Amino acid sequence: MSKRFLFNTTTGEQIAEVTLAKSITSRLVGLLNHKKLEEHKTLWLLPCPSIHTFFMKFSIDAVFVDKEMTVTNIHINVKPWRVTPILKFKNHSCFEFAAFTSQNKIKKGDKLNVQA
Repeated sequence: MSKRFLFNTTTGEQIAEVTLAKSITSRLVGLLNHKKLEEHKTLWLLPCPSIHTFFMKFSIDAVFVDKEMTVTNIHINVKPWRVTPILKFKNHSCFEFAAFTSQNKIKKGDKLNVQA
């Protein structure tokens, strides 16, 4: 299996290596079995209109995109035991990053792209 990478096509910057969580089980588990997330990695939850951080051991950044991969919402430093608003008609999927690692790389309205 080839590696996937997340790019910000608005800025032309490579953001992170992507792990895809597409099955119901992989989306439910998400990062629960991790002690931390490396700065150069992201978990892509597809589909995903909202996230929770119940039982998480660390804070994360959550970057939501619509079906066209345009950034709709960014939540910086989401602490354990929190829930983001459910915006199922706006958010299509979510990229989870280590806390504070997405804020200088991605802005609301940016266009993202995942490539192998």
